[in-house]
Amino acid sequence: MRSAIAILFLIETCLYALASLTHAGFVLEGHEHRQAMIAEAVILVALLLALISLSLGRPWSRTAAIAAQSFALLGTLVGAFTIAVGVGPQTTLEYITHAVMILLLVTGLVWLARNRNASPLGEGSRHDAYLNGSSKLRFSVSIGTSVLTLRTLGIRVR
Repeated sequence: MRSAIAILFLIETCLYALASLTHAGFVLEGHEHRQAMIAEAVILVALLLALISLSLGRPWSRTAAIAAQSFALLGTLVGAFTIAVGVGPQTTLEYITHAVMILLLVTGLVWLARNRNASPLGEGSRHDAYLNGSSKLRFSVSIGTSVLTLRTLGIRVR
């Protein structure tokens, strides 16, 4: 799994694990926040499952990755909003962490949307072998729906 998107998912997964552990009080004191810990752990699981789906190379892998990225972005935006209105720790670390999370998630969504025909894990992966006949049509419809969702969220997609 040397592709850029797999590495990005791995970085995101590690970042959410670190954030969840921080809010649990295991990494830094003074940043404990139970709701944030739970939310980041749920997002971590979604991103981890998407990373696993990318490694399987199934026709639905990219759709699962887009769904996980979208879910994570929505959850992170909710977290950023709660920080902005004064809920939870109000530290520079919180602001920076959420900004980095949002940047990484948007980057992943844009990459997945722009590289519809590229295999998530590079040329020759099992992903390419599954895309035949009606699978191509179902896959295209799924990507089209995901791109429409991105556009609805205000993310510009070619």
